[in-house]
Amino acid sequence: MPFLKIWASPSLDTRAEDELVRALGEAIEAVPGRDENSLLAVIEREAGIYLRGRADRPIVYAELAVFANENGAGYAEFAATATQTICNAVGAAPGDVCFRFEDTLRWSAAGRYIDRRRFS
Repeated sequence: MPFLKIWASPSLDTRAEDELVRALGEAIEAVPGRDENSLLAVIEREAGIYLRGRADRPIVYAELAVFANENGAGYAEFAATATQTICNAVGAAPGDVCFRFEDTLRWSAAGRYIDRRRFS
């Protein structure tokens, strides 16, 4: 299950958020074995984000955590598509959208704990 957390400086209405998450669900398919049905997304609106010392424009910071994707397969394709999707949704310039990627070794969902080291 990929987990995507987005901090966006502008406000988004519910419809815009729904469309953004749907589009990002399509973008996550660039990561092997992931799809919209497995994506967990959180959006923090109206976040106080500063980039290069300024906060006077739409800025987005996002983190994508994926279980067992040590080689980062599909991240470049996801980043390109997701950046454009976010720019369209919030009016940010591509240079004002930043991603952090994390390979997750341990995960829990539905009360089930999974440790990647047990499957190596």
